[in-house]
Amino acid sequence: MDKPDQLRITKNWGALASDLDVKDIVDYLIQDSILTLDDVAEIKSKAVRRSCVEELLTKLTRKGPKAYACFRQALQRQYPWLVQQLDATDVTEAARASAAGLDSLTDTSTATLMRISKHETAMRNWRMLGLSLGVLEADLVNLEYDNRQRNGNLSDLVFDTLSRWKQNMASAATLDELKTSLQNIGVTSLT
Repeated sequence: MDKPDQLRITKNWGALASDLDVKDIVDYLIQDSILTLDDVAEIKSKAVRRSCVEELLTKLTRKGPKAYACFRQALQRQYPWLVQQLDATDVTEAARASAAGLDSLTDTSTATLMRISKHETAMRNWRMLGLSLGVLEADLVNLEYDNRQRNGNLSDLVFDTLSRWKQNMASAATLDELKTSLQNIGVTSLT
């Protein structure tokens, strides 16, 4: 998916997560070869509707360039107000600012992860960040439990989530993926 389209989804994440029901659109996304049956099974395996939507949105932002157009078309059938909201989203200036704001990130070192873990938006949206990076929901639940047991704070939880991503992905944990996931949760700068 192109950056401006990813940004449209990111900026409307809350509205999409609260209004959308994935069962209304997944058939269209399968038919257009945007999602596989495995994707849909993974999406529908989530216990809560909102988690299903967040998993769908995370997967969509990682799909090819025609993913957004097909998603938009699928929404048009039952969610025309969401399409209007997506279409009205300004992504021109935000896309430039977003790209420039994260240029200071040069690696996925421990120091970088510590810096990110102190960001207010990363702390507020730590679960969404973890899901966007491909950390399993079960891992996030365990990280949250461990954090509570040791009386940790949100910054610790973000750091643990980022560390789990690096551990799970090993050499596949790329800086580009990290930047994209940060943009997905609304982090445009680390200042």
